[in-house]
Amino acid sequence: YNSLIDAWSKSSHSNSGERAEGVLREMWRKCKMNIRPNQESYNAVINAWAKSDVLDAPENASRIIGEMWERYDRGDKLFAPDAISYNSLIDAWNRSARPDAGKQVTAVIQEMLDRQVLLPDKDLHPDSRLMA
Repeated sequence: YNSLIDAWSKSSHSNSGERAEGVLREMWRKCKMNIRPNQESYNAVINAWAKSDVLDAPENASRIIGEMWERYDRGDKLFAPDAISYNSLIDAWNRSARPDAGKQVTAVIQEMLDRQVLLPDKDLHPDSRLMA
């Protein structure tokens, strides 16, 4: 399933985010059969939304990160978003070309920094590509 999500994340189809997220939801439905999403699954879905050309792609990517944090807060520590998650969200905002994209990217970077202070063991440092 992760390979399928990854394929959608590399696709140029306008509905790639929706399709990748659909595969993620299918994984959760089959969770009882030992098919379970992981951080890699979620990061690929965020990346698919980032590359999607739908207007609300950044909000969808942000929603997926929110879902990851919800799972983390409920005790599933494998789902904490990382720098890859946030870099893809920033990519979604940059690709959106929306007038508020700069403001949104600034807010995402601030969230990364705030969470890094709270969770120093997590990889939430903005990387050199992000800060260039």
